[in-house]
Amino acid sequence: MILFSEQNLFASNFPGAADCGTVFSNSTSFKEQRQHLEESFTRDITPEYCAKVYEHGQHIEERYWTTDLIIDEDIELEDDEGSPF
Repeated sequence: MILFSEQNLFASNFPGAADCGTVFSNSTSFKEQRQHLEESFTRDITPEYCAKVYEHGQHIEERYWTTDLIIDEDIELEDDEGSPF
């Protein structure tokens, strides 16, 4: 499951993200893949990027909680109106 439509957040922050399928295909060796990952982590995973991902996750979680509370209020209103369920 991709948390962020998240693909856009990923792709916009990693210039080589579009090439991941090529880099991690069956035709590349584990050594090449590991080298690519190590370079990417060193170059691309910055504290700023991590903060962005965290903030984005918090925003999405807040939307889910807001929706959940609205649904709960609707259920409570139905119960108050005499519904047996």
